[in-house]
Amino acid sequence: MVGRAHGDRHRRLDLAPMNGFETTVERWHDYYVTAGGAAAVLLGLLFVSLSLHLDREASEYDVLYRVGTQTMINLAYALAFALLMLVPISDPTVLGGVLLVLSLGGALDSLRTIARRGWLHGWTHYVSLGCFAVLVLSALVLLLGDAGVGLYFVGPAIGVLIIAGTRNTWELLLRARGRDAS
Repeated sequence: MVGRAHGDRHRRLDLAPMNGFETTVERWHDYYVTAGGAAAVLLGLLFVSLSLHLDREASEYDVLYRVGTQTMINLAYALAFALLMLVPISDPTVLGGVLLVLSLGGALDSLRTIARRGWLHGWTHYVSLGCFAVLVLSALVLLLGDAGVGLYFVGPAIGVLIIAGTRNTWELLLRARGRDAS
């Protein structure tokens, strides 16, 4: 068994040496752990913030439903993408295929939310669909074998989904606070 150090913080023992793709993915390991943890915590906060709105009037329910649903989509898919990137996959085409299916799922979930309730005013849907489009393109690049380029767009897209989810969750909490103040 051959031991190789990856950074000063941890040691990985493998039977076979890592290929260039695995080395590139390994460099992002800490980022994906952090992104997955952030997405999971924010997803929990989203459920808390939505539970504060259970007694809302029907006129406010539509906006809360749309913001809450899109935020749940953003954070749940950000968590799924981060977990996917932590799976030890050594073939970029396999990762590209799974990433493509997951990205298309996120885009379709967002489009279904828009079809049911209409577009939200502001940037929420645009950012989400833009991130899913970037992830679809990254998946296609991975499927074509250019792992370097494809991987460097996955991390930032996950980060933007988390930022959008954070902003929307904060908006929901402020709406609950505003209701309690009145």
